[in-house]
Amino acid sequence: MAVKLPLFPTSVVGSFPRPSWLTRALRDLRAGRISPDEFEEYLDDAVIATIKEEEAAGLDVITDGEQRRLSFFFAELFDGMEYKPLYQLAETPEARGYLESLGIHRGIYHPVATSHLRLRLERVEREAGFALKYSSKPLKFTLPSPYMLMIDSWNKKLTSDYYPTPEDLGFEVARLLNKAVRRLAEMGVFFIQLDDPSLSNPIDPKYYRLVELVNGYKPRQPINEELSLAVELVNEAVRGVSGVKLGVHVCRGNWPGPEEALPRGGYERIMPYLNQLRVDQLVLEFATPRAGSLEVLGMAEKEVGLGVVDVKRPEVESPEQVAGRAKEALKYLDPGRLWLNPDCGFASGATWPVQPRRRSFEKVRAMVEAAWILRREYEGRA
Repeated sequence: MAVKLPLFPTSVVGSFPRPSWLTRALRDLRAGRISPDEFEEYLDDAVIATIKEEEAAGLDVITDGEQRRLSFFFAELFDGMEYKPLYQLAETPEARGYLESLGIHRGIYHPVATSHLRLRLERVEREAGFALKYSSKPLKFTLPSPYMLMIDSWNKKLTSDYYPTPEDLGFEVARLLNKAVRRLAEMGVFFIQLDDPSLSNPIDPKYYRLVELVNGYKPRQPINEELSLAVELVNEAVRGVSGVKLGVHVCRGNWPGPEEALPRGGYERIMPYLNQLRVDQLVLEFATPRAGSLEVLGMAEKEVGLGVVDVKRPEVESPEQVAGRAKEALKYLDPGRLWLNPDCGFASGATWPVQPRRRSFEKVRAMVEAAWILRREYEGRA
């Protein structure tokens, strides 16, 4: 679709907190108090409400807030993949103790491949088609990265009868995702984003240790070989796709745990590999001090969706603070290559938002007002 965006376009990374009535409806569904058809009506209403909130906030590119998904992993996209409680997968005291050390609470579920996979393409068409119908603004649609799903959903005990190695699963997921990406492009989605916090694992290997203890997954060594595999999988997922903006989101994980337990470190080690991704935009968290120095943007060869709002801190940033963060990035990037977005999603899991819905709106609104400040200063210079 032909879209004319202003300087410093604004968007969100993907998820937005579910309305309280939707989480209650989810509990009612699981308890058998409402039917799946009734629950679908709740989901439709939540998507419409989220789209209208994002429009009211002034975002240039919207999402549906991932209201229909149980998690950013989007395991519902595949037959043969299911969610299991992470602490159930952690079968040893060492594994459970490690989860506790990272502040991961017991309500978090992980995807597991338990059979041969089949893409539910109708799920993609339903989600994207509904969102496109209820807004005239450009739509961003998020999908899980094949690399992330490989290391999170390949489990030595539960998966290896169907996919003997993690790579077998990873390339199958990439092949199936390529079908989804192609279909979304045909439908007129403006921006397709692959979510891959796992690409940051070589910066701080805390998460590699987690998936080793829980799934039996061990990254390739030397670590450059692991990064090359990640690049190959992502590029396979977008192979042959044109006519749509493509992006990859990289962060350091997004669960509501203590800040000091979460991964940290700059992008310097992985930026050469991010530049090899066949996408247009890198969507990177930077508002958190755990993300390192903005100087690394001097190495970036692509458009950057800059994280200017910290999704974990409760304080709502002022528009001036947000604009200031963007100006720091403009020391290393031309204005025409800079988008503004939060660091990550506001609700990566359906039942554990990292911020309340109203506060999330306030943070997004501050970001939009910051973009207005920047446009007044930089229009005519880009």
